[in-house]
Formats: sequence, structure tokens, C-alpha cells
Amino acid sequence: MVAHQTIKTSKAQISIIEDNICYFHYQGNTHLELDDYLENHKVYNELNVDQNLKILAEFPKHVSFSVEARKYAEMAALDTIAQAIVIHSLPQRIIARFYHRMRKNDFPVKVFNKKHEAVAWLLTF
Repeated sequence: MVAHQTIKTSKAQISIIEDNICYFHYQGNTHLELDDYLENHKVYNELNVDQNLKILAEFPKHVSFSVEARKYAEMAALDTIAQAIVIHSLPQRIIARFYHRMRKNDFPVKVFNKKHEAVAWLLTF
């Protein structure tokens, strides 16, 4: 894969940024459905071939999730070293905390308010 290539999906832009971090930047003012997560998960799996990627997911304000999308996010198997989630609103923080408690991960997960703090944390792995 070419460094810093960006792949656009229906509701996100996905790219590999520094030190094998796969960056998911979701569009603002959108509602994520199960099909959106499946599409993004497929792109991630294609990018993660023979790599040890870390996940950085950023959700701008006014991004919401269907029940099916939330359940998928809680249950889907991810092949990753660590995951950082960047959120920008109180409702997202509540959902992120719920996700963090419900999901049994084989990797560390942390929630941030600022992208640069999330990247700095991911770089420790």
C-alpha cells in the first residue's frame, strides 16, 4: 500500500498515517448503520494484511449509530494492537464508555477528546 493513501467509504475516510496507525475519520452530521461498519471493517482488513495496525477512530460532532451498528461494534473481532477513539460530544462519550465496558478486547482501548493525544498514546505501542 502507498503511504498516506486515503480510501473513501460511504461515511468515512480511511488512511494509514504514521507508525502503522489506521485512521478512520467519520463524516460529521451522519448516522452510521450496520452496512457502514461492515464496509469500513472490510477496508480495514484489506489494509491490515501483513501489518500490525493500530486503530484511530475519530467521530466528529453529530455522528450517531443505529442499534445494529452499535451491537456490531461491540462484537466484531478486530485484529489490532490498540484502539484509540476520538470523540467531540457528551453523547458520544456515553456511547464510547458503554462500548468500552461491553466489549471484551484482547487489546487496549482508550477514549480521547483530541486527536494528537490519541496519536501520542498509540505511538507507545
